[in-house]
Amino acid sequence: MKAIRILGLSLLAATALLSCRKEETQLPSVGDLVVYPGNGRAKVEFSAPDGAVAGKVFYNNGAFAEFQVDPSVATQSVIVEGLREGAQIIRVLTWDAQKRASDPKGVPVTIYGKSYADGLSARLLLHQRVLSKYSAEYEFEESKDGEVEIRLYYVGLDGQDKTATLRSNQTVLTVEDIDLDLPYSFASVYKPVPECIDEFVTARIDARSAAMKNFDKMIWEAEAASGTGHAVSCLIDNQVGTYWQAASADLPVSATIDMQQEKIFQTVIINQARETGGGCFARRFRVEGSSDGEAWQDLLSGTLKANAYRQEFRLEEERRARYIRVTITEGMDASRPVQLAEIDLVNDINSSGENGDEMPKLVNKRVPFEADGSDRFPAVGVGRFQQVTGWNHNDAAYISCDTGSNNMMCIWSANDWGCSSVDNGKVWQTLTLLAGSYSFTLSVSNMATPGGSEAYAVVAPGGTPPDLAAVKAGTSGAFAVERIDKTPSTDYVLKFDLDQETRLSLGYVYSTYNFMTLSGGTIPWSEVYFTAFDLVMN
Repeated sequence: MKAIRILGLSLLAATALLSCRKEETQLPSVGDLVVYPGNGRAKVEFSAPDGAVAGKVFYNNGAFAEFQVDPSVATQSVIVEGLREGAQIIRVLTWDAQKRASDPKGVPVTIYGKSYADGLSARLLLHQRVLSKYSAEYEFEESKDGEVEIRLYYVGLDGQDKTATLRSNQTVLTVEDIDLDLPYSFASVYKPVPECIDEFVTARIDARSAAMKNFDKMIWEAEAASGTGHAVSCLIDNQVGTYWQAASADLPVSATIDMQQEKIFQTVIINQARETGGGCFARRFRVEGSSDGEAWQDLLSGTLKANAYRQEFRLEEERRARYIRVTITEGMDASRPVQLAEIDLVNDINSSGENGDEMPKLVNKRVPFEADGSDRFPAVGVGRFQQVTGWNHNDAAYISCDTGSNNMMCIWSANDWGCSSVDNGKVWQTLTLLAGSYSFTLSVSNMATPGGSEAYAVVAPGGTPPDLAAVKAGTSGAFAVERIDKTPSTDYVLKFDLDQETRLSLGYVYSTYNFMTLSGGTIPWSEVYFTAFDLVMN
């Protein structure tokens, strides 16, 4: 028993001795470790333990950079290059002259690079104001996240390259010694975090072109150059509910817009007046441009549709002008003075305004029509007869799509097969349209059973088409009606005019009959097939 006790004490003593030796051979870890991120690199700062002469910085899951400790400074600083972008742990260890090493110490850091830089863009230059021959004022939008300044690069009056800066909390930069006849550009400078050791500078943007591609419609001015009427300022007030009206029905009549400085544009957008019942719509027009208000160049001639929706006209190439003159040479009604609601210009970057509405469109309007997946009459094939999606159906309109005929829309029944005749079926879409002139077109592919149905294409006010009996009697109040009775490959075009914003139902109403009886027992079904529907402005 005594021998065992002596052995146990010896083991404890040996363990203690080994622990002491380990402490003697192990350096302390570095202190005050901080890593400052950069563009694919980082600055690593720390205090080295006493006696440390060199060390390593580990990064990228195993790569390392070696360094020598400078004993003359309290804080060591190491720049590590070639770091991958994203989050990682940077670790540092040191050793002394006897090769005793410290335990690595690490801190997390996010490194920035190409992915971050690719997501940056220069701040938008709203406009440039020339103050004198050698001075200009540049107004920018509010700064973006991470932006620290804008740099304007220019040539000074002494012929030297210069840089002016605009801090992130500023929006207006004034330059007093710029040679405006020479190129000048700007870029935004970013730092993802304040402690980042590198700047990220966006590609330079030509400041002159940038200013010319940004519109400040609030400073535009308009006057009626001929045929003076009232409220010509309504052409540029960003309100399609107001309008400029010529003084009389005499044409041509024109209005001139001064944008205060040259602008670059390639598209002209015109909105006709909404509240006039369409009688004062303009028809033929031309647009001219000028840099000085005296010498004019033709930019565009065109025809407006009789419609209150926005209408776009693209020029063959980009054009520059300070002044725009719009001349109406023909109106829809020669006895009434023309009106226009709004004018806008567009280039590849900006628009002077988002005025006016796009005309609503029919949905699911051509073959192959999208069907709803139902199985309306499995006796002739599972899933063959369904209903088209996006269209309204009353209860009588049980079937409207034939998947066995290339997903065409159809009117169909077969009494002797168990699919009964239809009485007053209705299939339609509901839209609200502005004042204007329109055409609703139905394209019929096939009607193998003339006389097997009575069908009418209909455009009517309200959310539901009128009954077939009222359509046939002419008492439905519909805006347009066409009997569907011609085949094959026939387009039925329903033209109609609206003098105010109106909610409409567009589609067809129909009844089918037992064609087995009508055909003397030769054809059991009644059918009409449609391939397309369309709604356009006139």
